[in-house]
Amino acid sequence: MNLILNGKALAAFLFIFLMSPVFAQEKINLKSPDGKLVFSFKLQNGEAIYNINYKRKQLITDSKLGLLFKESGEFGKNLTVSKPVFNKVDSYYDLVVGKAKTVHEVYNEVRIPMIEKTSKPRRIDLIARVFNDGLAYRYEFPEQTHWKEYTLIDENSTFDIPGDPGVRTLLFNTTNNAHEG
Repeated sequence: MNLILNGKALAAFLFIFLMSPVFAQEKINLKSPDGKLVFSFKLQNGEAIYNINYKRKQLITDSKLGLLFKESGEFGKNLTVSKPVFNKVDSYYDLVVGKAKTVHEVYNEVRIPMIEKTSKPRRIDLIARVFNDGLAYRYEFPEQTHWKEYTLIDENSTFDIPGDPGVRTLLFNTTNNAHEG
């Protein structure tokens, strides 16, 4: 009986150990507070990929995330992901200048640690915030013993917009404007 329990425990351990790369490949979804806007992240062949949906309609499809550094080359291939950290924010803050004195800030956030599978792995955290009326993401560079200095050359992140979208822009002759034109 004791041998059977140990065998079951060993089998469970092996299952979890062998399946952990599969779990890491699953999508990480982050919804806006009202649930209409969804940011999805996944690893596909070791590359960081994201999608954005609004009311179940794809706005951005399978777009790659990545950065290029002068000293150490491209970051964005041969990646693994550590456990994401989710956070909900509902706060108020006062503006020093602007049209409103107080801002009510409500969003959901996820921090996704992306780590290279190399002999000296670099780690870059992707932080995504989803509001009811928009979203944003940024990269954060945690302190690392073997990666103290770097020169960022380019952001290789892409935005694959399905269909044949049109673009509307405001063209100004100067950077000093109120953007209300």
